Amino acid sequence: ENSFANGLAFSQAMKEVVASAKQHAMLDAPLLISGDTGTGKEVLARACHEHSDRRDKPFIAIKCAAIPDEVAESELFGYAPNSVSKRLEGKQGLIEKAQGGTLFFDEIAEMTPLMQVKLVRLIELNKFRRVGGDNEVTVDIRIICASQQDLSQLIQLGKFREDLYYRINVLHINLLPLVQRKQDIIPLAETFLAYDALKLNSSAQRLSIDAKRHIQDYSWPGNIRQLKNAIYRGVSQSLDAIEVDV
Repeated sequence: ENSFANGLAFSQAMKEVVASAKQHAMLDAPLLISGDTGTGKEVLARACHEHSDRRDKPFIAIKCAAIPDEVAESELFGYAPNSVSKRLEGKQGLIEKAQGGTLFFDEIAEMTPLMQVKLVRLIELNKFRRVGGDNEVTVDIRIICASQQDLSQLIQLGKFREDLYYRINVLHINLLPLVQRKQDIIPLAETFLAYDALKLNSSAQRLSIDAKRHIQDYSWPGNIRQLKNAIYRGVSQSLDAIEVDV
């Protein structure tokens, strides 16, 4: 149960998300998590992994935006001996390292067309080839993807493969922005405050009345991540105060 505690659901909408995430966690089918930036997509993906039978195996997160094509292929799939710059030994890629566990693709919309094709094949066959290799490697992994972009819209624009979309979107969870789950704002803020006070060795115990009013009324475009940073800043600036202003 603890793995979902980070989601701190007090609003009805978030309670429903956590309930369906717990069900999806026990399944092996690909899961797509959508939601704005900072809504906690990776936190939810990790919670699903921790709540699954794969919890004792690796959880490997891949930031799709950060890897250029020429590196992506060998990073993900590894390479066979003698195939890359005359290296004698081969190298395991991230996919093989996730064997038995969960592979999380963050911002899947940023994945290049070439890698999209290769991912379709991986999901379909649970097999892949290392770069420069002839042998197929079979893997047993759960694939979870996250996107803040509307993938169906990107398909219309020709920027995302339709066949990949249907393979990763078997199960789907949408994370709401904080502005649509206002009941969760104060409890989240208080949780962050307690954590930061301990970490920073601060006397902070609670939010001031003004701070509560301010954070409740604010729209939080950066969502949970932005709230977390605001609380951290507040606690770090008032190490001797009992009450924190944000």
